[in-house]
Amino acid sequence: MANKLSAHEFDTIIVGGGLSGLLFASQLVSSDKKIAIIETSEELGGRSKPFITQFGEVEYELKFLPNTPSAAAAISWVENCLGENIGSAICEMSPQTFDSGRLKTFIGFGDNKAKSCDEVNYFAAPSCFTFEKSPKDWVTTFRPPRAATPWLF
Repeated sequence: MANKLSAHEFDTIIVGGGLSGLLFASQLVSSDKKIAIIETSEELGGRSKPFITQFGEVEYELKFLPNTPSAAAAISWVENCLGENIGSAICEMSPQTFDSGRLKTFIGFGDNKAKSCDEVNYFAAPSCFTFEKSPKDWVTTFRPPRAATPWLF
């Protein structure tokens, strides 16, 4: 039988022990809050854990992150939360477009951009980040920070 907990025992209850819940918890722990993470599975990780399909094992990965100031800030924040370097590097790339039956270097949208082009520009960045470690590896670095802060699963 599961322990019955009172809402008064915790300052914050986080539902979900995926990467987002763990990152949020790591920020709250530094503020001396009593935190509970409630997770339905027996392990942390949420969707960052591999899963099995009829075709084999599939891993969720960070497939594409363009080299932008906001992406660099997000990487720095994740590294701060984890307390370690996640091994990001900048990879130069030449966005491609398909034209006349072959791939060509993408040259942009010109001066008269439509508002919806901002979404496409995300994928047309001249460089992106690559990572030595994947989000599933990031999850494994999380540990309950101290005995006084229970992490419930």
